[in-house]
Amino acid sequence: MESLSIYGTPYQFSSSIRQDKLLRDSFNQLTQLTFGFDFSAWHRAGLWTDGYQPHCLIADGQVVANISVNRMTFCWEGHPLSMIQLGTVMTRPDFRGRGLSRYLMERILQVYGGTVDLIYLFANHTVLEFYPKFGFSPVEETLFSREMPAPSGEVPRRLDADADFSLLLEMVQRGKPQGAFPMVGNRELSLFHLLGPYRDCLYLLPNLDVLAVAEYQGGSLLLWEVFSPQKLSIGQVLAAFSQPGISRAILGFPPNGLGGYALSPLPGGDDMLFVQGPAEELLRKQPFRFPALSHA
Repeated sequence: MESLSIYGTPYQFSSSIRQDKLLRDSFNQLTQLTFGFDFSAWHRAGLWTDGYQPHCLIADGQVVANISVNRMTFCWEGHPLSMIQLGTVMTRPDFRGRGLSRYLMERILQVYGGTVDLIYLFANHTVLEFYPKFGFSPVEETLFSREMPAPSGEVPRRLDADADFSLLLEMVQRGKPQGAFPMVGNRELSLFHLLGPYRDCLYLLPNLDVLAVAEYQGGSLLLWEVFSPQKLSIGQVLAAFSQPGISRAILGFPPNGLGGYALSPLPGGDDMLFVQGPAEELLRKQPFRFPALSHA
């Protein structure tokens, strides 16, 4: 760990807390306090790798501030794009207002700026004026929706995230996301979502060899992601979930081809997208959204 001083207060800096149980536990406690979840189960499953790297400030042996660096690759029109997503931005309440997030952001951008095609993050409404100070610009994402097709007769089989973990792992390893802007080679992040916030949305479509992440909300189906070893029509997947009273499908990823889809601004909520880097203009060229399961 590196010792340093910020406005006269001593801290230690570390970007390798994963290997230190006491600091990892402190990091998880702060994550639970800030966001209502932690990374303990993900770590026990062996899914926390160097691709997710917290950058922490430590005081009296406790993590008091953090910004995590997530190394990502996406495919855009057949070409790989290297990206860094910043996430788990948090400061312990009694250490807020001391410039700790500013210090971490400046340090991270000094190290990683200019090394990838894009650096991006999702910000909540309380900090929308903070990130432009560091060269980030907002980009509007698109909501893709369409009418539900006629039922196909396929019966989705509900999966249990714990009991069916081996099957989930197999499907993610064999399968590929089906959208036009897929995250590439990051099964660890996909499984974080499947074991965590989307654990109640998991379905196997045996006849299609598909793992679908989906849920019903009101009169709509929210199809968050589809994993399959071969390319297939999203309409086939939607047809398996068609039922009376469900008239519309909303995708958590951009589809391949826009025919039949209605486009509208994605409601920002607590997820306003900010970006910087050479690939920024690509994202402004056509409707897109980062897949829901790529959020870190």
